[in-house]
Amino acid sequence: MMKTRNENIVLVLFVSILSLLAGQVPADDNPVPVAVDVALQDNGVLGGRVINIEGNALTEAAIQLRQHNRVIAQGQTDDLGRFEFPGLRGGVYQVVVANSYATYRAWAPGTAPRGTGSEALLIVGAHTVRGQEPTRAQRLRRLLCNPLVIGAGVATAIAVPVAVDAGGGHHGAGVAGTVNEGEGDKDPPVTEPVA
Repeated sequence: MMKTRNENIVLVLFVSILSLLAGQVPADDNPVPVAVDVALQDNGVLGGRVINIEGNALTEAAIQLRQHNRVIAQGQTDDLGRFEFPGLRGGVYQVVVANSYATYRAWAPGTAPRGTGSEALLIVGAHTVRGQEPTRAQRLRRLLCNPLVIGAGVATAIAVPVAVDAGGGHHGAGVAGTVNEGEGDKDPPVTEPVA
């Protein structure tokens, strides 16, 4: 059974709209925080410094240490913006100060991966960008995995053959024709070659 041209157009539009709707993913307003590795100092001390986006120390600022959404310690930064929370075990902690926070994966002394720092740095008021500039291959992969690009590719893959098929006749030499039932003993129609 052969589809009409209108059915093909409706199919292409339907697939195109579905592909575009699939790309409409809402932005995540609560992204999962990325934990920064930090090695605990002797006696399980999580120490660090709090600064603002200009690099100035936040002095005498109230600071909290949280684990599993519970405040487990409180303190205040000194005149250099430094803080310390002693007696901790390895685990994931959040340091909260002035409506900003950072998540740290604290490693017990001697267990941290190579290159892990022993001080936490919290920058208040900064929009932190974690990671680095993507490589050319990563940018290309991100582009090709975009649902809009995939949808456009699928729509094109459907639309081009439909448009070519809807273009009409068979132009050119060597194109095989079809014979309908009961017409096998008739001579095929003569067509003029197109210049």
